[in-house]
Amino acid sequence: MGGKASGFVILSNTLTLDTILIIPSLKCNLLSVSQITFTLDCIVTFGPLFCIAQDILTRNILGYGVKRDKLYYLELTESGR
Repeated sequence: MGGKASGFVILSNTLTLDTILIIPSLKCNLLSVSQITFTLDCIVTFGPLFCIAQDILTRNILGYGVKRDKLYYLELTESGR
């Protein structure tokens, strides 16, 4: 499952992540927690079955994640887009 290239991914009209590793065989995008916290200027809190991304200053919810198997699937809210 080695990376084939690096590039960028557009998550919304206002949110682009740079320098990501592209792995064509994956059916989803894997995101680095440190890259998300830096790009969104947020904190991420993990629970056993969920995670929440919040703005570091306002504490607005930017996204929710639900754990399936061993991964958290993040959905951005309107505030996170």
